[in-house]
Amino acid sequence: MGKISDSLHWFPVGDFVFSGELNEDIRNYVDREKISLYNQDLDENNFIFILYRLSFGRKIIVHTLTDGVVGKVKHTKIENIPNEIPEYMKQPFLFEAQHDKILFDNIRSIGGFIYNDEMFLIIGTQDDRFYCQREKSSFDGRKIDEINFIYNKEVNYGSFINYKKRKDTFAFATTPSLMLEAERTPFLIDNKNCKKKNVPNGIRGTKNESDWIIKRIYIDKNIKYKNTSSDKKILDKDGKWLKDVNVTGFLRKQRYGRGLSETKWIYIDSFESKRWTSEKNTRIIVDIYDEKSM
Repeated sequence: MGKISDSLHWFPVGDFVFSGELNEDIRNYVDREKISLYNQDLDENNFIFILYRLSFGRKIIVHTLTDGVVGKVKHTKIENIPNEIPEYMKQPFLFEAQHDKILFDNIRSIGGFIYNDEMFLIIGTQDDRFYCQREKSSFDGRKIDEINFIYNKEVNYGSFINYKKRKDTFAFATTPSLMLEAERTPFLIDNKNCKKKNVPNGIRGTKNESDWIIKRIYIDKNIKYKNTSSDKKILDKDGKWLKDVNVTGFLRKQRYGRGLSETKWIYIDSFESKRWTSEKNTRIIVDIYDEKSM
């Protein structure tokens, strides 16, 4: 299954009538397909994939990431969950690399949706497998390392448990979601030339009538950054060297508006700076933080 969009193509929706309300659509689909209660398990990949497909309704939008975008995402580090869910992740979503490449590690696709106040991630791997992860969609500022994915403790997943527990999938999905809404983002969505794909017949021979749209996310080559270090603190220089270091790109949440009551995300691109460091090479990673203007 590796590439999730391929499986969505063949999902047997047929002439199913979407109501626009996920819970109702799930009930109707379960009744129509006569899915037993035993198989309606939120820790069961096949049932979760049904919910994932139904969450889109008739219109499925896939965002493909160019090599440049994948590189930016991998080099924009976050260590904390945002305090509120990114706009992009409030709707069912799907990120895939262009041209059958990988996003990172052995992962080709990352999708997700929210159901009953839980965030479900659908992960497609290079070896044509897929799995799901469940997380309470609290988005409360915890460290990403502190995420506790929900899964059946009574099931022996074997080595597959490593997939269930990995946290980098959540970080990767969250980063481009935030960058798409951030001010000064280098990402653009190709809405003018989005491709509409013809969806083949379902596996039961019934016709799928879904609107299938592929939108490319690419780097804005016209955007220019003039990032410089704003760190003016006097550091202890004893035994240290003044060296050029690379500050990894990061996302900053900045307050603005009347009484500084509103917030917005701002993307800060990677930049070179000088720091008093020890002899070893240093790479500084700046995480998301909430800047409170005085």
